[in-house]
Amino acid sequence: MAKPPKSHQHLILNLCNFINDNVDDNFLALPESNLAEGDQFSKIPDVLVFDKEECTNAVAIEIEQKANIKATIKKVQQYIIDLSVTEGFVVQYKPVGDVDYHIEKWYKVTGFEVLENDTFSELLDIDFEDEFNC
Repeated sequence: MAKPPKSHQHLILNLCNFINDNVDDNFLALPESNLAEGDQFSKIPDVLVFDKEECTNAVAIEIEQKANIKATIKKVQQYIIDLSVTEGFVVQYKPVGDVDYHIEKWYKVTGFEVLENDTFSELLDIDFEDEFNC
């Protein structure tokens, strides 16, 4: 199984750490356990936030570096249905060097509505822009 670039993995780690450090203890951000580059059919988001109190999935985040992210947005919309997540985000980034990254755009997905550069999660009550400027 091919592994995604280190910058992709670094961004996932930073997202999980930011969420876990800044949200209520009832939520837990987990990274995708079976990372595979280009796996369009993965049923697990890059980051899944779990509500421990309700025992439900809460937020799904997908990381994408390609300019055409329509398929990734559809994937997050499918997570909303299949995994019963309330909110979804797509983070479009560009690798910088071997490990670092630059975030270019955020897309917030709630059902069939997609909002460009909306970085606030009502469910988690955090703004990703506080840590991840675009």
